[in-house]
Amino acid sequence: MANIKSKIKRMKQSKKAAFRNKQVKADIKTRTKDFYVAIDSNDKNKATELANQVTKALDKASSKNIIHPNKASSNKSTITKALNNIGTKKAPLKKEPAKSKKAVKKPSKTKETKKEVKTETSKKIKETKDTKKSEKKKETKS
Repeated sequence: MANIKSKIKRMKQSKKAAFRNKQVKADIKTRTKDFYVAIDSNDKNKATELANQVTKALDKASSKNIIHPNKASSNKSTITKALNNIGTKKAPLKKEPAKSKKAVKKPSKTKETKKEVKTETSKKIKETKDTKKSEKKKETKS
């Protein structure tokens, strides 16, 4: 914990701001989910109304630097494309969630497999040493 008054105050302010930002981001996510539900049900009036709400929320968040302006612009573009594709054969544009890095990582080796690998490598090393020794013996004999 900080000792200086200004640092303590700054920490309190940053906590409040983070909480506020989290609420705004959650609100945007909720509105976009509602929008895509309306798109799936082919309700153009409701989808248009929700699209306006989402774009307004995105603009507000980007103007207050809660989200990056380019991200807001990209999301608005995706929403308008999805809105324009209602009633056509094209599927609605939904952004797929990013794959987590944990899912991409290979599972770590367990102790048993590590032991197996060690024993296999040690066996190979011994075999190569044995073959080298036998070759040397043959050379010395001849």
